[in-house]
Amino acid sequence: MPSISPAAEARDRVEGDEKNDASIVDGHHSDEAPAQSLPELDPQAERRLLLKLDAAFVPIVMLVYLTCFLDRTNIGNVKVAGMPEAIGAGPQQFSTAVSIFYATYVLFEPPWAIMMKWMTPRILLTSLCVVWSLTTVFSGLITNVAGLYAARLVLGACEAGLFPALNLYLTMVYKRDEQARRVSYLFVCTAIAGALGGLLAYCILKMDGVAGYAGWRWVYVVEGVFSFVIAPIIWFGLPNDPSKAYFLNAEERNMMAVRAVQRAQYMGSDDFSWDEIKIGLKDPKLYFR
Repeated sequence: MPSISPAAEARDRVEGDEKNDASIVDGHHSDEAPAQSLPELDPQAERRLLLKLDAAFVPIVMLVYLTCFLDRTNIGNVKVAGMPEAIGAGPQQFSTAVSIFYATYVLFEPPWAIMMKWMTPRILLTSLCVVWSLTTVFSGLITNVAGLYAARLVLGACEAGLFPALNLYLTMVYKRDEQARRVSYLFVCTAIAGALGGLLAYCILKMDGVAGYAGWRWVYVVEGVFSFVIAPIIWFGLPNDPSKAYFLNAEERNMMAVRAVQRAQYMGSDDFSWDEIKIGLKDPKLYFR
């Protein structure tokens, strides 16, 4: 099975050739570096690399999380547009539909994080995006309360894997001291979704009556189709091994290899282990966050 982390391969790339195992300081090589020491990266060159990584990966990560949050919260917009009356849902039933999303969200979040350990990011993230997008589209065809419950449960199960998967992917790209800023961008997306979600829904509701469908149905369909378009962007834009991204030149790939080895020093083994899973399940922080 493929491993999601390039650390082991990077370690071989950095340490395998003793002749080239030298320090990169201020843009030139020093052949006097100890055999066991890691190469040092030129701060200016590494800063330029980070800018390049941010330009390539951060917009995609933010776009994915933004569409996810729009699909999650659009139920509030369709409520005022007449969905409860159309499907015969009372206030209590509709409130249950809103809350039931988090039942599968909480239940499936740990399993998705485990699966991310041995599934490739490209397959997992793209698959989740496709399923929750189709679920959102088909939510526009709901005719009863049972259908709404089912859609919310599926949506919660799929979106549960997104946040841990994106966070884990960021650890494959950035070092520990660089990750906080990039993770914060995900929370920015929630604010953006809250600000734009209502405005977007208002515009889509203008389609009320088009093709014989109510405006609230078009909210689901349009936003679901938009999310579906993001799936190929994930597939082509988030490679399984960020150190081999198409936009990196040879020098930058070598720097990514060094950074992967540096990250491996505090990330532990890349191998899947049920013992590690058991340790994680015993950690109270998993349940009280």
